[in-house]
Amino acid sequence: MSTWGYCGIDGNVAAPGNFSMACQWTKYLSAHYFILAHAKAYRIYDLEFRWRQKGSADWLGINYYYAFTVGNRTEFPYGIPQEQRDGATVRHILYPFPDGLRSLLNYCSQTYKVPLIVTENGYSDSTGTLNDTTRINYIRDHIIAVLQAREEGSNVEGYTIWSLMDNMEWASGYTVKYGLYNVDFTDPNRTRTPKASAVWYQQVNAQHSFQKCV
Repeated sequence: MSTWGYCGIDGNVAAPGNFSMACQWTKYLSAHYFILAHAKAYRIYDLEFRWRQKGSADWLGINYYYAFTVGNRTEFPYGIPQEQRDGATVRHILYPFPDGLRSLLNYCSQTYKVPLIVTENGYSDSTGTLNDTTRINYIRDHIIAVLQAREEGSNVEGYTIWSLMDNMEWASGYTVKYGLYNVDFTDPNRTRTPKASAVWYQQVNAQHSFQKCV
């Protein structure tokens, strides 16, 4: 709640944009309405849905890109110090650490005991290169992590790549490319061209194997 309020009002990352330079009070107004909205949603859930659901969930979706180690910070100003371990730095926000996905799946499976689906997992670059071998390596390593979690007893029922095509990312616009297909945003037809990762992923799904996939 506070994160989205900060990103949209003070951080100039999300809508509606940075008002804080002119109106510092807007961040507090944003937080106020976030709290009211969550309180209203809770009351609706409590009165109309809790008795039906009985605290249950059919499945859990997990979005995973990278992993950080975190800790409490008491001094001001609150920043975002980072001490990365085991991850390899790449472009945009990604620090690939596939074992973090395996650990997360195992934790969620043991804790919540419902089926899991990896609803987002992908790699970004800034060029949209068609020969995207780094993306292939990233996806392969994370699929292996999912398979390892399944072998260790996690009930993982699905895996979805982010994303099929290059798209507009909320915080980065068109400057980062996640797609298996390159999209030419300068072309009125938005021409789509398969990258090497699209061909590779099609072969993996067809063969249910990484072997003999170019």
